Amino acid sequence: MSGHKYGLMVVTLIFVLGSWAPQPAGSIVLWSALSAHDGLSLWITWRHRLWLPWFQAGGVAALLASLTMIPLSARGLDLGTILTELPLPMGVAIWSAILFVPLAMGLEALRDSPEWKALSARSEHASLWEVITFQHVPHIERKSDR
Repeated sequence: MSGHKYGLMVVTLIFVLGSWAPQPAGSIVLWSALSAHDGLSLWITWRHRLWLPWFQAGGVAALLASLTMIPLSARGLDLGTILTELPLPMGVAIWSAILFVPLAMGLEALRDSPEWKALSARSEHASLWEVITFQHVPHIERKSDR
């Protein structure tokens, strides 16, 4: 459930900062913050020894899409205009990366690994704040860590 809350928050931020905030500053702030959060998420899940390959792949896709959107936002482009204003392969690549993120989460759930079960159990009752600050991420200790 917390993943849904986080996704809804991101969509809301994209709408608010991408539409209502002064442009292009609002979009630059949005994509910069999402890039920082994506990068931190990748580092934390790696540091906590969560061997979640699809989750990590989705995180890399989110990070690349967010980083790409920073200079595009500075040019005045947004997710709605990149397909018409950029060469088609570039717009498709950005949208593919964005759409890959939920697909990667679904593929990770299908793997049903012990690490995914631990993350899911902690995430189920986590607040949005706990998800944003990564307090829901369990630390998995491996036999080789001892």
